[in-house]
Amino acid sequence: MERHRVSPADLFSLGVVSELETAIEAVAAGRNVAVVAPPLAGRAAVLDIVEDMVGESVREQATERTDTADAPIRLYEDCHRLYLRHIGGFSELDAFLDGMAETSAVHVTTWNAYAWAYLNQAKSVGNSFDSVITLDKPDSETVTSWLESLAADGLTYVRDSADGPSGFDPQKIHSLTTLREQLRLLCFADGDDDDPKTAVFDSVTRITGGNPGVAKTIWNAIEAEAATEGEVRTSMVTEHEAEVSELSYDDAYALLAVLANGSITQSELEAVVDESLDRTLRRFEKQGVVELTGDGISVAPPALKPVVEHLTNRRLLW
Repeated sequence: MERHRVSPADLFSLGVVSELETAIEAVAAGRNVAVVAPPLAGRAAVLDIVEDMVGESVREQATERTDTADAPIRLYEDCHRLYLRHIGGFSELDAFLDGMAETSAVHVTTWNAYAWAYLNQAKSVGNSFDSVITLDKPDSETVTSWLESLAADGLTYVRDSADGPSGFDPQKIHSLTTLREQLRLLCFADGDDDDPKTAVFDSVTRITGGNPGVAKTIWNAIEAEAATEGEVRTSMVTEHEAEVSELSYDDAYALLAVLANGSITQSELEAVVDESLDRTLRRFEKQGVVELTGDGISVAPPALKPVVEHLTNRRLLW
């Protein structure tokens, strides 16, 4: 299991209980379920729990599904990848939803929240499900406490920088969102007497927007860096400098497709934007905006928060 992946135990620690109960009750009642959450926020962990509790079932990636005629319960991951924003891009999604309506099998599906909003507007996809479960972002205190529980024993926490990750930088103010963020950082920087351990985990929660999977990724990287000396320094928590503020519309739209799909191939992405993206992808990768793994392109976990903020400010995200 990938170290940044949110586990079932993590969901319980984060207080995601009523959502899990709703999912189990819906399956027991024979209802179709959609689990909606941002990337890395724990969608797969919900399926882990359902799979453990429901007995006989089949679990597949939605884009790689096989003949499951005998399976009474079907678990499908990443159903948002059944569509692409181009002519004819809904055909596979339509076939999936039609097939779901024609069988008595129970379907438990997961969806990227940044695709779900669009699909609900364009295709009323929510009407195909009896129960839609949204994994809301936990509050900051809950995420911070959970992160602390993940930390290895024996680590020492040291404040080695007066401003560290929370230094006020007026050059970063280019919107109301970043103004609020920088003002918050300015207030934080005055708290030099804060316990350094508290400062570290508060900062990780802040720079990741409270997304559990992103926070876990950042913390794992910090812990690995600290492993040699057993010392976590406040300066190890650095805000990701994703250079997205000056994107052209075409580049921003390409980034939206990457975000909404979670993972997309270059050929799929070029079908959406109708142009070659070699230079754009190399630039995105160099800037730490995306990760290229094999043929897959995804938003780099540390860049998720600034990417979402930028696309929201551009009115590309609903």
